Amino acid sequence: MALLRIELRLQPSPTGERELARWPQAKFTPDFLVAASGQSRFELDDRLIGLGDDANQPLAVPADQLETSLLNFWLPDYTAGFALNLAQAALRLKTGERTSATAKFIDEALDLKLEKLPPSQNEATLPHLRVSFRYSAEVIGQVEAPLVLVMAEIGRTLQDFVVQLLSLNPHLVKQEDVRQLREMIAQLVN
Repeated sequence: MALLRIELRLQPSPTGERELARWPQAKFTPDFLVAASGQSRFELDDRLIGLGDDANQPLAVPADQLETSLLNFWLPDYTAGFALNLAQAALRLKTGERTSATAKFIDEALDLKLEKLPPSQNEATLPHLRVSFRYSAEVIGQVEAPLVLVMAEIGRTLQDFVVQLLSLNPHLVKQEDVRQLREMIAQLVN
């Protein structure tokens, strides 16, 4: 059970896995974002986001009901694309460029919205964010947490995803999207 937990799992198709493993000799069809597909999992305020077998709209289920639920808590996506969108959204907030930003899934009506909350009356309180998992702009689950915790979790998640990519093929460190993701992670965690 967690206040906020985001997991990205690289799980490409057999073709995508071959292309990733053989890059730069093999080219991506159609591109890196499709080749580096996988699944993502979200826990917000001790509630997991999941999909039923016959449903398009995700639901939030209390983590203590995980064992009895029939939902799939691993959501399919072009995971590398979501990772890039998540890094960009988090950086926009961290740098002060925006007070809210959205990390969209690729080709899905799902997103993760990050919003800075107004300062508390107590000046000693850390800045907070509201993190909302949404389907077609409808909030499915959300949590309010300190900005430093949210940024640390996003940084951890993205670093783990890069490790999965580089474990498959260390040469991917030179691939443009991976290079860009690593640069954004460095800015996030520093």
